[in-house]
Amino acid sequence: MKTSHLAIIGLTVVIAAIAAFVVIDQFTGDVRVESVQDSDSKIGEFSFVDENGGKSGIGKGAKLSNPVTIAYTGEDRTWTDCSVNEVSDFVVLSTVVDGDPTDYVFMFEGVEGKDIEASLEDGVPRMTFTSPGKLGISLMYFESKGEDIQRIYYSAFERMVEKNVVLPAYYSDSFFDADATNPNFDLMTFALNLERSCGYETDDIKERSGPVLKVLNDIGCTKVKANADYYGETSIDSTDAAIGLKQVDGCNIIFLALNGAKYDKEFSANFMAGESGDYEGFTIGKEKGLELLRGFIEENGITGKTKLLVTGYSRTGAGANLLGVYISDAIHDGKVKERIGNIDLTQDDAYIFCFEPPLCGYYEPDKGMVSPTDPRYDNIWYAINPDDMVVYVPTKNYGFVRYGQCYTIPSADKDKAAKALSLIVDFADQDRNVYDLSKFNKISDISRPSDITSVFIDKVFAKLGTREFYHESIENDVVRASYILLSKDGLMEDIVDENGGAMSLITNMYVQSTSYEKFMNHFKPFMMKSAEKYGCTEYAENIINTGYQMVELLKRYSNYSMLNIITDKYILATFANTDLLLVPHSPLMSLCYMLQETSYCP
Repeated sequence: MKTSHLAIIGLTVVIAAIAAFVVIDQFTGDVRVESVQDSDSKIGEFSFVDENGGKSGIGKGAKLSNPVTIAYTGEDRTWTDCSVNEVSDFVVLSTVVDGDPTDYVFMFEGVEGKDIEASLEDGVPRMTFTSPGKLGISLMYFESKGEDIQRIYYSAFERMVEKNVVLPAYYSDSFFDADATNPNFDLMTFALNLERSCGYETDDIKERSGPVLKVLNDIGCTKVKANADYYGETSIDSTDAAIGLKQVDGCNIIFLALNGAKYDKEFSANFMAGESGDYEGFTIGKEKGLELLRGFIEENGITGKTKLLVTGYSRTGAGANLLGVYISDAIHDGKVKERIGNIDLTQDDAYIFCFEPPLCGYYEPDKGMVSPTDPRYDNIWYAINPDDMVVYVPTKNYGFVRYGQCYTIPSADKDKAAKALSLIVDFADQDRNVYDLSKFNKISDISRPSDITSVFIDKVFAKLGTREFYHESIENDVVRASYILLSKDGLMEDIVDENGGAMSLITNMYVQSTSYEKFMNHFKPFMMKSAEKYGCTEYAENIINTGYQMVELLKRYSNYSMLNIITDKYILATFANTDLLLVPHSPLMSLCYMLQETSYCP
């Protein structure tokens, strides 16, 4: 049975063979226990029991008769509730022990949660079910969080494994007790989970907003809404956004999440720098979020004291950062009602969280602009991993910045990196090899991703030219080329095939780039043939121009020397570690570092 949907926040799971148990009364029957796993050293608190009250320790090789009953037989506790819930492949025995909500998460080979009956008998919980001839039992984890912290489950797309996974999130209204200007990892980590739930892969467009709306409902929001972009075809200027409202002790709490976790054609906007000012492609998320926020406040007649949480990741992390600036400026200027809505909102109650955001705002120190570290922006928090290449683009040399306070993910801390990896593997049941940065192939003095990104990207942008040059000469082609390649499945593969394969294409691009005319004359027949097949001939020259500019950039970077290209340590390290370079940008990686800072991580 697959366990890819399990993500138990803050627990290090070590799957091992169960120790031998003392058998009180060995059973015999037609069900044999083939395997037992105990990930949290709690299975010894349970036993098999028969209809006569006989008990047998849960161990490999036990023989049982149907129906099988598993009961708690540990130390005396006061149990007041008992139920079974099925979450993905897992069976959650939910109880209340000594007044505290408590979950035991099991997996049963060959038995589904819907077929298990839970009950309290003689004051202790038990589960009863009919098993096939072979039974496997795993106790994945045990958790008692007290009444204050709520655990919910949600589905989210995980980029590194290209599929949806099921994860838990933790929430409490008390997370809002701290002012927004103070570090608050409990709320910050929930914000990342909320953001992650925005991204969900499905062929049914009506279901794309399902997970994020479920999270909002599960934490007690009485009104929830997803914007129109969630239910339409994606485009360059679309951004999914979802919003929810709950009220606690007379205070409104509004949650606004911008989807950066799973998107499609919107990716093309990442290349839209714009002529001046803030990075144009990232202002789209800001405007979409602001539009939804204003409309939601007005539609629901929301007034009075309000707390607001805004969250985004990657491209929408940048959008959330810019939206946070707009909100913070409105608070600072006393213009909340005019610019946002008829609510009372202070800096201490405006929580802006941005995860792995690119540089996005524009700032010139000598032009009288407000500094990105001005105290008015202290309620904005952005989390960045120094190993993540995305946080270094676009180049700071163009004047781009992030606003607010920075939490630097401690990826260079070996102990925390090891803990994060163990959480990823045991907690989310993902393949260690996908995320293990210790496999990084060292080239020269480059031993980790940050050794590439911290220098290489600025060197590339320096050879690219000014922002004005990029905007006037390159931007339109790159945006249109990326848009059509994302829109037409198979187009890129067809282009490669028409040119004799990847190596032939790359070689010819370099050889034919001695002049633009030569490049165009060589590739246009191939490109038109592929474009005609996919009905997009109007984009053919954009793709060719983008290819030419890429080769020209590489040549300028290498001072027009092929030897410099094939011996450049940054290029060599990039190609030697292609599979690992995006690992630090994974939201799951960020999550497993941030969990270590929360009050509920073990």
